[in-house]
Amino acid sequence: ERYRAVVENSHDGILIVGDDYKFIYVNDTLCEMLGYAREELIGHDFSEFLDEESRKIVRDRYVRRQRGEDVPSRYEFNIVRKKGGKRRVEISSTVVTDSKGSVRTIAQILDITERKRAETEIRRRAAHLEALNAVIGAAAVASDLPALLEVTLDRTLQALGLEMGGIWIGEQYVVRGLPEEIAVANRQAAQDAGLDITGPDAVEDWQQLAAGSPQGAIRPVMVRFGIRASLIVPVLVAGRRVGGLALAASQPRFWSAEEVALVEAVGHQLSAVVERLQLQDKTRQQARQIQHILDSVPDGVLLIDANHRLVLTNPAARDHLAMLGNIATGGTLTHLGERPLAELLVAPPEGLSHEVKTKKRVFEVRARPMDHNVETAYWVLVIHDVTQEREIRAELQQQARLAAVGQLAAGIAHDFNNIMAVIVLYTYMGLQTPGIPAKFSERLQIISQQAHRATDLIQQILDFSRRSVLERRPMDLTPFLKETVKMLERTIPESIELKFTYGTENYSVNADPTRVQQAIMNLVVNARDAMPKGGELRIALSRTKEADEIHCVACSPDQMVDREWVRITVTDSGDGIPPDVLPHIFEPFFTTKAVGKGTGLGLAQVYGIVKQHEGHLDVTTEVGKGTAFTIYLPALREQRQGGKASEAETFIQGQGETILVVEDEAALREALMDTLETLNYRVLEAANGREALNILTQSPERVTLVLSDLVMPEMGGQALFQTMRQRGLTQPVVMLSGYAQEKELQSLQAQGLAGWMPKPPSPEKLSQLLARVLNE
Repeated sequence: ERYRAVVENSHDGILIVGDDYKFIYVNDTLCEMLGYAREELIGHDFSEFLDEESRKIVRDRYVRRQRGEDVPSRYEFNIVRKKGGKRRVEISSTVVTDSKGSVRTIAQILDITERKRAETEIRRRAAHLEALNAVIGAAAVASDLPALLEVTLDRTLQALGLEMGGIWIGEQYVVRGLPEEIAVANRQAAQDAGLDITGPDAVEDWQQLAAGSPQGAIRPVMVRFGIRASLIVPVLVAGRRVGGLALAASQPRFWSAEEVALVEAVGHQLSAVVERLQLQDKTRQQARQIQHILDSVPDGVLLIDANHRLVLTNPAARDHLAMLGNIATGGTLTHLGERPLAELLVAPPEGLSHEVKTKKRVFEVRARPMDHNVETAYWVLVIHDVTQEREIRAELQQQARLAAVGQLAAGIAHDFNNIMAVIVLYTYMGLQTPGIPAKFSERLQIISQQAHRATDLIQQILDFSRRSVLERRPMDLTPFLKETVKMLERTIPESIELKFTYGTENYSVNADPTRVQQAIMNLVVNARDAMPKGGELRIALSRTKEADEIHCVACSPDQMVDREWVRITVTDSGDGIPPDVLPHIFEPFFTTKAVGKGTGLGLAQVYGIVKQHEGHLDVTTEVGKGTAFTIYLPALREQRQGGKASEAETFIQGQGETILVVEDEAALREALMDTLETLNYRVLEAANGREALNILTQSPERVTLVLSDLVMPEMGGQALFQTMRQRGLTQPVVMLSGYAQEKELQSLQAQGLAGWMPKPPSPEKLSQLLARVLNE
C-alpha cells in the first residue's frame, strides 16, 4: 500500500505494459498528460498515443531489445493528447518478470516539453547575443562589413549546431537523406518537365523545377541572412511543411521546422543590425556633406549653446571672428566687435540685419534659435561681410545721383543757352554801333565779359552732363602736358612746387585737347586751393593694362576692361578730403568754399569730360596728407597727327546771300536775324521746321543756307534736314544746339550736314562758319 501511494501521487507518469505493449496500469499523472480517463487507456496499445515518428522509435527499440541488444533505457519521443497537440516526454523503463514468468515493462514518463522550449529559447538567445556582440563589437573597426557578417553568421549557426547554407545542387546531394517518397516525387517531376537536376546546369534546372513543383515536392526558397542569401529547401510532406534541408558544400543536414524558424530569426536580427549600421554610415556621410557645405559657404556660420560657448564654426566664421574678437571654438562669445552678443540675439526689424563694424570692415549678423527651450537653447549666427557690397552699392548710388543731376543740368543748360545767346548777340551788335560813347562801350564790354563767364559755366554743366560735342583727335599727351605745365607755372603761387614726371612710353590718346586741358586745369585749381600755405603739386603720366589695377569712383566693376590705359595723376600735399564730403565732390554746385569763392562745378566738369572720353576717374585721399586724382584714358597704339589749325577770331562779312533762320525762341530768333544782317546777309525767319519747309517749298531759289535750331516743337532741326533731303532740297544746313549729342551730330554729318555750332554762338565763329560753308 505504501508503494501504491507513492506511485499514485508521483508527479511523473507511471505505466505498466505487458508483452503486447498494452496498458496494464497507468497512474493519474499519465492520464492527465494524455487527456484520457484510466478506463480509456487500460487494454490499449501504448503506441496508439504516439506520433508517427515516435511510434517508429519505440517499436525499433522494442524489436532490438527482443533480439537481446543493449538498448538505452532512457530516451525521448512525442505523445499525442486526446484533444490534439503533442508533448515531448522522456521515458525511463525497466523490464521485470513476475512469479508466473510474465514479462512486464514498468516505465516512468517525464513531460519535458517546457524544458525543451526553454533550452531552445536559451540557445536562441545565446546565439542572438553572440551574433550581435560579434557584429557590434567589430563594426567600428571593420573595413569589410559583408565579410564580417558572413563570419558572424557562420559562428552563430555553429553555436546552434547548424551549417551555413549554399546553393550547390546535384542528384547525390539532394536525394540522400530525404524521405524516399519526396526523392521519388522530385525525380518524377524533373522527368516530366524534361529537366536534368544532376547535370552542370543543375541550379537553373532545379529553380525551374521548383517554380512548378507538384504537391509533396521540394520547393526551394531564398532566405536572406544580413546581406548574404542562403538556400533553405523546405521539406513538404503531403503539402505540409515538416522541416528543411540546408544545402552545404559538405554534407546536407536536415533541419527541423523549429531550426529553420530559428535561423530565419537570427537572419532577421542580423538584417536589422546591418540596416542600423547602414543608417549610421548614411548619417555620417550626410554629416560630412553638411560639413563640406558649411566649409564652402562664403558667409561665416557659427553655433553657440545656451551659455554662449562656441560649439561649431566654419572657416569663414573663424576668419571673421579673428577680426571681431579672436575667439576660438570652445570659448565664450560675449561681443562681436564693439556690440554685445545680447543685442545681436534680439530679432532686428523685419528685412534688416544687425550691423557690426570694425575700422575697415562692415558685417551683417543674423541670429536664429534652434530650440525654444531656454535651458537647452542653441543659436545659429550667420556673419556676412558686406564691405564690398556696400562699396559697390555706394558707387551705384553715386552713378545714379550723378546721372539724375546731369539730366537736370542739361535741361537747365538748354534754356540758359538760349538766354545767353540773346545777350551775347545783342551785346555784339551794340559794340558794332557807330559813334557809341566810350562809357557805354565800356559797359557793353563788361556785359560781354560776364556773358562769356556765364557761357563757360554752361559749358561746365554740359561737360558734367556729357552733352558737350567733342572734337577728338589723336594727340600725344607728353608735349601737350609740357605746354600745360609751363602755363600753370606762370599762374600758380610760388609757394607751390609743381613737378611733371613721365616715362619713355607712348602716351597717345584720342581726345579733345580743349576738354582735356580744361579737366587738368580744374584739378590743378582744386589742388591749389587745398594748399593755401603752399606744398607740392605733382602731375604724372604712366600706362597700365590690368583692369584690376583700376578703381573708378563713377562706374561699376563690370565696366572695367583689360586694355591699354594712359594715366594722368594729379597729386597734392594739401588738407585732404573729409570722409563726409568725399561722396559728393563730383556733384554739380556742391562746394566747401565760401560764398563767391567757387561754383562747385570744377570736379563735376572733370567727371563729365572723363566719362565722355570713355575713361575712368579715381580719387584717393587722406585728411592732413593730401589727395590724388587719377584720370584713365584709352591709349592709342601709336600717335596719329590730325586736327585743323584754329582760325583767327576775325569777322567775315557775307555777300548778300539769303539765310533762313529757324528758331522757336522769338527773342533769340530776332537776335540771330539782327546779327546776320550786320554781317551783310539777307534773312528769312521760321518758328519751327514746318514753317521752314513751307518757305523752302514755295520759293526754294530764295534761300541760300538754312541756320536751324536742333530742338524745336512740332518739327525739330534733324527732322527738317532729313525731310529737305527727301524732297530734293539741297541748300546747306547749319545746326545750333544748346546740348547736342555727339552721336546725333555725327549721324547728321554723315548724311551731309554742313556744320554746327553750340549755343550761345560766338559772332566771330558764326561768321567764319557761314563763310566757309557758303564757299564750299
